Amino acid sequence: MYREADAFVTLPGGIGTMEEFFEVLTWRYLGLHPKPMGLVNTDGYYDPLLAFIDHSIDRGFGRQSARDLIVVGKDESILDDLLAMIPTLGEDSDPDRLHDPQPPQPRALRRGHPLMDLPVMPPVKPMLAKAAKEIPEGDLL
Repeated sequence: MYREADAFVTLPGGIGTMEEFFEVLTWRYLGLHPKPMGLVNTDGYYDPLLAFIDHSIDRGFGRQSARDLIVVGKDESILDDLLAMIPTLGEDSDPDRLHDPQPPQPRALRRGHPLMDLPVMPPVKPMLAKAAKEIPEGDLL
């Protein structure tokens, strides 16, 4: 999917759709591809997701620049916006610029690497206590 696409459109869907959406958004945010991303927000389906993303930015867990990568539309008219955003390839351009041979792959850790010694799940209680101190009084967890 990644290699063949010129743009990405996310329709209303479930957890698998969200996994694909956030993977491609992360790759775009990291500069691994220049392809535009659209979210079809039919009948406000994605309003809670967009509110969550905005909330995470407000709390310092995200950046507005990542949110700005998402083109939101109510219907199929979003396709015109995305088509206008697709980078064009000139005669001297490298066609692989838009079609990486493979999506990024995670690097394997070798035995003896310092990260291999970390516990799988860090102690949760101290993390929650620290987070609770940082939440303004009156806000809910």
